[in-house]
Amino acid sequence: MTRRIIITFIAFILSFSVLHSQSYEDLEDLKSPQEKVDLLIKLAGPLIVKKADSARLYYNEALELAENHKLLKSKSIILKGIGFTYYYSKDFIESRKYIQKSIDLATDIKEYKVLKSNYNRLAVMDYMSRDFESSIKNFESCVENAELIYDSATIVKSEFMIGVCYYQKGNYPKALEFYQSALTMAETIGELQRQAMILNNISNIQDELQNYPLALKYSQQALEIKTQLNDEKGAANTKENMATVYSKMQDYEKALELYLDILAYKEVNNDAAGLSITYLNIGNIYEKQGKFQSALEYYSRSLNLLYQQDDSQNIAVCLNNIGDIYYALGKYKQAIDSSEKSLEIGKKLQSKTNVRSSALSLTKSFVKINRYKPAYEYHVLYSQMKDSLFNEESAKQLQEMETKYQTEKQQQEIEKQNLTIEKQHAQSRSQRIMLFAMFGGMLLVVLIAIQVFRGYRQKKKANALLESKNIEIEEKNSNLNTANIEITEQKAEIEEKNLNIMDSIRYAKRIQQTILPRDQFVEKHLPDSFILYKPKDIVSGDFYWVEKVENKIYASAIDCTGHGVPGAFVSIVGYNSLNRTLMEFDLRQPAEILNKLNDLVVDTFVRHSDSDVKDGMDMSLVSIDLDTMDVEFSGAQNPLYIVNGDGIVEIKANKQPIGSSLEPKVFDNHKVETKKGDMVYLFSDGYIDQFGGPKGKKFMRKRFKELLSTIHLMDVKTQKQHLDNTIIEWMGEEEQLDDILVIGIRV
Repeated sequence: MTRRIIITFIAFILSFSVLHSQSYEDLEDLKSPQEKVDLLIKLAGPLIVKKADSARLYYNEALELAENHKLLKSKSIILKGIGFTYYYSKDFIESRKYIQKSIDLATDIKEYKVLKSNYNRLAVMDYMSRDFESSIKNFESCVENAELIYDSATIVKSEFMIGVCYYQKGNYPKALEFYQSALTMAETIGELQRQAMILNNISNIQDELQNYPLALKYSQQALEIKTQLNDEKGAANTKENMATVYSKMQDYEKALELYLDILAYKEVNNDAAGLSITYLNIGNIYEKQGKFQSALEYYSRSLNLLYQQDDSQNIAVCLNNIGDIYYALGKYKQAIDSSEKSLEIGKKLQSKTNVRSSALSLTKSFVKINRYKPAYEYHVLYSQMKDSLFNEESAKQLQEMETKYQTEKQQQEIEKQNLTIEKQHAQSRSQRIMLFAMFGGMLLVVLIAIQVFRGYRQKKKANALLESKNIEIEEKNSNLNTANIEITEQKAEIEEKNLNIMDSIRYAKRIQQTILPRDQFVEKHLPDSFILYKPKDIVSGDFYWVEKVENKIYASAIDCTGHGVPGAFVSIVGYNSLNRTLMEFDLRQPAEILNKLNDLVVDTFVRHSDSDVKDGMDMSLVSIDLDTMDVEFSGAQNPLYIVNGDGIVEIKANKQPIGSSLEPKVFDNHKVETKKGDMVYLFSDGYIDQFGGPKGKKFMRKRFKELLSTIHLMDVKTQKQHLDNTIIEWMGEEEQLDDILVIGIRV
């Protein structure tokens, strides 16, 4: 009995071994055509990627058998396989041809698994060629077929890729919609790795939308999953994203903490490429903190590794950063040497971004050593690169609009042709019906003369009435068609105008951004300060102004009439006029500046008008003596708050806006008593007037004061984040009502 069991077991093992080690020689032993086709498909499968030509030989033999014996399902699989071999051979034209044949056949026989795989491959090829619209359509077809066979994993991957396509097109709402759908299903089927990937992508979009708290929230969720999966490399990448967000929020301590954590992981794993980038990022943080020696140390470490990897692009970036550090340290010759090396590499790479940055750095350095000729030459180069980059971006947008317009135009032509064909078919059917009716009438005349005669008269009358109605209907249809054509033309004209307007507004935003003081300038002269700036629209009616003259630093929060484009125009007038009060009229006292500013604004807007000025601005202006730390203030409508341990002091402004041309009053100048550590706040009314909360009411001045009293002891970066989070939470689903601007300065 035992011996029989052993023999049976050995026979089973041998048969299993034979079954799983079939080769081409076994083909002759198989009797069924289906078995032969299955074996050939099985032999071709492992060769598709690395030995595509060999795989095609098996597939072609299998295709001949499948066609001879009408094995349709197998034929659809074989055609797909041949298409895949061409894909891995990078012959995408042949690949598409065979995949389309497979799709046509699989559609007829309802082979959804084959269809799912084919549409996925087409979508990938479309994505690789950056045809995102076609890629989306093919991924959607992949999802439709995957749903029919309950393939949840494929649905998750495809919806995720649809989100990626919309992201590439710049359509963030649709990208988020598909990411969220993919995330929900990934959670349902427990695909943790895919969940983390989706959460990272959602975080990236929120980062680009400057919704930094949300970006951190999704990154944190992704990090928790990576930790759960013991995916150290993935966790390090997510931490790097989070560090970048903290840096943008100017929370440099948290960013640095994360970068140092990432650094430890990369050093243990000898990740030279990763280390070079992390060193570069850490150097950037130290530079923003003003710790130039530390920044130089990490930039140097990064540069050494980048040279080892021959990473020219980042070498150029790192060299220019080192040049900026030498410039900040007053070592202008070293700065020039480093930036010139960066420029040389940028030119070789034909990288306009690098050339622009290097040219700007060289301009500043040569000015410092009084060599104005090379400074001018580099400034010309900087301007050329800046304009070229802007023109390329504009051209790209115009090309996208042109493509969209041509596509829509072609679609309209097709629809018109279809309508014409349908109308012709309808007329043909009507003619046939009339012919049948006439023959029937003649037959009735022969059979029943009297009744036919009476019927003829009634029918003639009805036909006349019907013809009249048809003419009336045709006239109405003609009028409707004419109206539709006019509406379509008007719609196209309006859309074109809207696009032109939006391009102009975006360009206006670039112009407006140039009037705002640079972050480095503010950090240098007001290191213990923050600026919370949240425009309602693309361009803003609020703006902030920081200038240094002699030993005084001036800071102002300005709220121009309206918001959006009208406010932005007024802001340009205000900015230019403020600069004139300091530079042209040599005024130094805040009240004197506001009085002259009022005259200049009124002169600008009333010069060609007989009516009172309707455009102006509310503002608060402080000057701080950097030697004595004495503070002076003058305000138009907007007050100044000083917050310390004793409470909050409000310095009231004059109840008069800048731009009042009817009996203007002189603005008051206030010398403000402050102590070391006091917080000084300037602001527009956007924060206070924002609707929200549980009852949809305004935030109000009282609540604003209480909030400032609560946060004034925090460091300025935390204060800014707290103010931002509070107003976002307060708004909830409400729309932002106005531009928001709050400036905080610690004396």
